[in-house]
Amino acid sequence: LATIDRLLSVLPPGLGLGYDIACSFSMTLRQSLLGKRQQMTGLRMVVPAFHGHAHNRFCQLGSHILMSQGFGLEDLETCERVFSASNSVARLTRHATQFHRRQFIEMFFRQWDAEKYEHLGQFLLNNYKQALEILRDMPVRIQSLLPGRHISDAQFSTWLQEEHKYLNSKKSEPEKDILATQYVGLLSKHEEA
Repeated sequence: LATIDRLLSVLPPGLGLGYDIACSFSMTLRQSLLGKRQQMTGLRMVVPAFHGHAHNRFCQLGSHILMSQGFGLEDLETCERVFSASNSVARLTRHATQFHRRQFIEMFFRQWDAEKYEHLGQFLLNNYKQALEILRDMPVRIQSLLPGRHISDAQFSTWLQEEHKYLNSKKSEPEKDILATQYVGLLSKHEEA
């Protein structure tokens, strides 16, 4: 919450943040003293692409980055890529002294920064080309999947809302199923006695 407080203080409104447990953290945030500031600034919490698949469908509909508008091609998994790359340092530092362990870690991240900075121009160019390709090809691909059907963008949003409403209505077991399960359990206990 302290991090969110700081981000809300220094960053502009309309911020979107990725967090592995954004679905549950959003509820904590809303109920905290920062809840009103979150609403006023339009802060949106989403689950990054990689972690989203570990969440249930109800959570994905409300919090997964692929279901959220405004994030473009971003997957919000940069930290995961950095951590994954830094795993190579572990075998070098496993038996090192504390000083040498920190030295290797610092060297790794200095090299990481230098390489990313060196390739930044190519990275931006590739992302720009990818965005242009998607804008050019995606409408054609979508139309090839929908031959003879007239489905608007609004219809997709409606389907997502309907799915969310349906799953929300299924959060608890129907009363008759609960009673039937209890009845079978009592019959089993009676038979054992």
